Amino acid sequence: MEKEMRETESTKAGAKGKTRGRMCPHSVITYTFLFVIYLARICHGLYMSMPSPTLLFLAKNVNGTVADLAPIFTGRSIGMMAGAFAAGYLLKLGRPMITLGLAVFLSGLFMFFIPFVTSTALIFVLITLAGLMAGYLDAGMQALLLKLWGEKDSRPHIQAFHFMFTIGAFLAPLLARPFLVAASATGGSKTTCPGFESNITSTSINNQSNTSISEVAPESVQEGINPVSYAYVISALFMVFVSLCFFLMAALKVIPRIKSIRKVKQHDVEERPEEPIRKVWLLFLLVILFYFFLIGGEHPYVAYIFSIVVCTKLQYSEADASLLNSLLWIGFGAGRLSGTAAAKFLKPATIILICLIGALLSMIVLCACGTNVDVAPWIVTFFYGFFLSPLYPACVSWTSMRTNISGKYMFIFNFGNAIGSMSMTPVGGVIFQQQPIAVIWFSTVFAFGNLLVFLVMMWYGKYYYKPRPSVDPTPTNLKLLSTNELEQ
Repeated sequence: MEKEMRETESTKAGAKGKTRGRMCPHSVITYTFLFVIYLARICHGLYMSMPSPTLLFLAKNVNGTVADLAPIFTGRSIGMMAGAFAAGYLLKLGRPMITLGLAVFLSGLFMFFIPFVTSTALIFVLITLAGLMAGYLDAGMQALLLKLWGEKDSRPHIQAFHFMFTIGAFLAPLLARPFLVAASATGGSKTTCPGFESNITSTSINNQSNTSISEVAPESVQEGINPVSYAYVISALFMVFVSLCFFLMAALKVIPRIKSIRKVKQHDVEERPEEPIRKVWLLFLLVILFYFFLIGGEHPYVAYIFSIVVCTKLQYSEADASLLNSLLWIGFGAGRLSGTAAAKFLKPATIILICLIGALLSMIVLCACGTNVDVAPWIVTFFYGFFLSPLYPACVSWTSMRTNISGKYMFIFNFGNAIGSMSMTPVGGVIFQQQPIAVIWFSTVFAFGNLLVFLVMMWYGKYYYKPRPSVDPTPTNLKLLSTNELEQ
């Protein structure tokens, strides 16, 4: 046995010496695969963020109001939840790169038609179907990363995966901005604050000027061609390009190659069997609650912070409020980058605790300052986004340490996400209509609840029994076991 081990080490050393100084073809395959996955995640960010800055013009297309389009966000959450649930079963059919590429392609197709339809019901259907594809992509690609890299090695990849969403979400308003300017001579949107009547329809955009959209819009808008449509078309074409990359990866059989490379190099891959639901239901319930509190507090803040700083005594201009929204995404991006780096050195539980405490303290500061300190929203919004962004991928890694979630159980994260988004974003809107600043108090309560739920998760996870596969006590198998040890 010792002789065989020495020969193996000698062979590895020789191979390492031969490939030193040049990039190994195996590395090219791996990095190309990750690059395509990250491009798809950018597509997800574009899809999720594009409706927000273009909602007024989508409302004009259907000859309705912004309130008429509010249900599309519920439809999107329902679609994402269904897509995430289906991911665990579709991935078992094999050929994951084909199904993922098809999902990206269909997302692009739906994005292409969204700005051209004139029916509220049809926009709801398109957004819901695109959400179905996005939910499958989100759960499917994370499950694939866990399957190929195992729990420990996948941590930085999952953090980077979520960082790419931030890039897409940040690019969406930048992509839409020049077309928004072309579509509106006013250069901005009309904000409707509680206590003021302002019906945004196809014939009236504000009460002060009594100027219709058709009077201030460029000629192309009057003729029925909305310049904002081009932002959707560009996003759709990008998604089609990314789908072709997936099909190419499938033709090159990249996934089997990566699996064989990692097994030869004795790296950890996810080979644990999925446990029956009766053994993990309580763990999954806690994880769903974690994401419910996370998204239930985050989405109302993200959705209404623009209106809060405009409609309260802070009296931000719309231009400054837009910059505040951009600063939020910059904070998200910085947090995702930091989380990617921290995942190599810190355990998921440590990252989650630091971020939960940081997010809670940020909101407490904003509650204390209220509307009396003009600079407070700038500072707090950045750090709130910074501390929130690593939580989603870190909890995926934390859960994966306790049980195999690379199959049909991957939907639990999107399930908690969707419940929080569907239920709490409308509640935040009702609270905003009563008292805008109360939305901040609402998010603070959810940040505190999020911390309490994770403390319970840590306690339960410490005593949670995870069955081990029976293996031979060889050095290779011992190494595989050691990388799956429970950590706090």
